[in-house]
Amino acid sequence: MVKQRVLLVLGSAAVVLVVVGSVLLVWRGPWWLDGKYLSAADLRSGSAALVTGFRTSVVQLLAVLGAGVALLFTAFNYRLTRRGQVTDRFIKALERLGSDELYVRIGGVLALQQIIQDAPDQATHASQVLNAFVRERAPKRVKAGPVAELSGTALDDRPESDVQQALSALTHADFRRHVDPAQPIDLAGLHLVGVILTKSDMRGAKLHGTNLSHAQLLHVNLNHASLQHADLSHAQLLHVDLNHAELQHADLNHARLRHAKLCRAQLQHADLSHALLGYVDLSDAKLVRVNLSHSGISNSNLNHADLYGADLGDSYLESVDLSSASLQRADLKMAEINSVNLLGVTLVDTNAKGAKITGSAVSHKQEENLAHALVDNSVRVHRLSSPMRSFETVREEMEGFQRRVRRKVARERRTRARRRRR
Repeated sequence: MVKQRVLLVLGSAAVVLVVVGSVLLVWRGPWWLDGKYLSAADLRSGSAALVTGFRTSVVQLLAVLGAGVALLFTAFNYRLTRRGQVTDRFIKALERLGSDELYVRIGGVLALQQIIQDAPDQATHASQVLNAFVRERAPKRVKAGPVAELSGTALDDRPESDVQQALSALTHADFRRHVDPAQPIDLAGLHLVGVILTKSDMRGAKLHGTNLSHAQLLHVNLNHASLQHADLSHAQLLHVDLNHAELQHADLNHARLRHAKLCRAQLQHADLSHALLGYVDLSDAKLVRVNLSHSGISNSNLNHADLYGADLGDSYLESVDLSSASLQRADLKMAEINSVNLLGVTLVDTNAKGAKITGSAVSHKQEENLAHALVDNSVRVHRLSSPMRSFETVREEMEGFQRRVRRKVARERRTRARRRRR
């Protein structure tokens, strides 16, 4: 307030000085600048034209300055008017969001989106409104169990249209670019089963305890998101960025992860049973006591991952990089491991009873730890005198084995096709 008063006083003083200076310049300017060429006697004979021309030029200059000042005031008034219009539109959008009619609420969400396109500086306020709207309209998560059965609560298998529209607007990457980073998305503890999010920016989002089962997350950025105890069962996570995400005790059974990034993610005690993981980066991830039983992992990176006490029973691993990972006290019972790099993997107290390891790089020391496993067609490495050269040799042999397997599968497919035609 004080600053505004100071600016007002300075502006008024500047206007007074300009007006007084202009009057003096018009009145006495000719004598100040060209006084030695003027005299009272000469004014009657023609010098008056010089004075008149000078004064005319000064007046024109002042007119230009006046037009510039008027233009500035016009721009200022335009900004005030536009801000008032944005405020009015914002209020009307809020009124629509509070309507009892579904289509009116959807219109309110669309109105907020249009406001952000026209006035990006209002994005943070719109984000707060949309987040509050979703928390108000979406039901709270009800955990399965006797209490839920007694309550008789039946929740929808997908969000209502207005909630889905609000979530799409709230998380859209173009929208989040204008939002203050100190305002993360908070959807913790909500029932959002079957939600569909595409090209969303949910970095640092609060999703602990949220039910996202059967969700479809495509090209979603969940970097540093909090997903502890979240339900992602049967979800499709395609091209999702979960680097540094916190997924402790999360439920991802029967989930499908493809081209997902989980580098340095925290997955302690998470349930990934029956999950399918393809082209997933789990390097340096914490997978302590994670449940990966009956899961399928292919073409994925788990180097330096911590799988202490993990359950990999009846799982299938193919073309997986487990170099320098820890499988101490892990359960590999009846697992099928094909074309996997096991060099440098810690296998102390690992249960590999009935496991089948084929086409993989295994040292004799590791083979002793896998005493109960069937190690067939694998690359045995006795001594790594030159680790880089030995690894290249191992990789070439593994790639050759994979090519032979692919040719064999292709021959079998052609044979079956010929039999069906007969």
